[in-house]
Amino acid sequence: MSENKVLTITATIAGLILIVPVVGYVLMYGSNPVYSHEKWAQFGDFFGGVLNPLYAFLAFLALLYTINLQRTELKQVRSEFRRSADAAQQQIDHLKLAAKQEDLIRIIRLIDQEIGQLRQTLVSEPGTQPAITVDHIAHEVYRQSTGQAPTGAFAKFLDVARTPGTVVEALYTQLTTAISELSSYLQELETVSDSQTSVVQYFKRKNERVVGLARSAGGVDQHVLSYLQAR
Repeated sequence: MSENKVLTITATIAGLILIVPVVGYVLMYGSNPVYSHEKWAQFGDFFGGVLNPLYAFLAFLALLYTINLQRTELKQVRSEFRRSADAAQQQIDHLKLAAKQEDLIRIIRLIDQEIGQLRQTLVSEPGTQPAITVDHIAHEVYRQSTGQAPTGAFAKFLDVARTPGTVVEALYTQLTTAISELSSYLQELETVSDSQTSVVQYFKRKNERVVGLARSAGGVDQHVLSYLQAR
């Protein structure tokens, strides 16, 4: 029921109550004109005695209605405030998630750049021809996967990469460390958001030959290799 309708009904009831003592007095004592001050005083006492408790009761009902109305409005305000707070929290969570995704992708790109630089590093003796890079050795893994025989350069790389203290061993250690870090951050990115699957698959495909090299040369956890080679 609307507030205006309630006020109209209350005013109507109050007006009807105002008639009650008049009608009651007329029925009990008649409607003849009265010119006695004492009679008017008695009428006033009668009028007040009847109306006062009725209007007091009506005021009590109005107070109850006002309290109930205020409670309802307070509940609505609290509910609206709660919805606003939830919406604000969702917005904050969304921004935090987006910021974390951006940070992870930025780190992944930096690691990918490091791997790219390591892949271009020479592993053959300076001045020898052809000049062989880590990327050439990684390509050997692809050639072998197609059934071609490994070259002497590949076998030599594996031997030197497993020899502690050599330059190639240090280079290969950097490479395997970067591969492990790449795996870790890609997995974290997948945990943060399912919408980044295409990004994860891109970096996996981009580095699949280096991962194949690590599988042949060793030094990388098998779980890392399995994850990076997964499709």
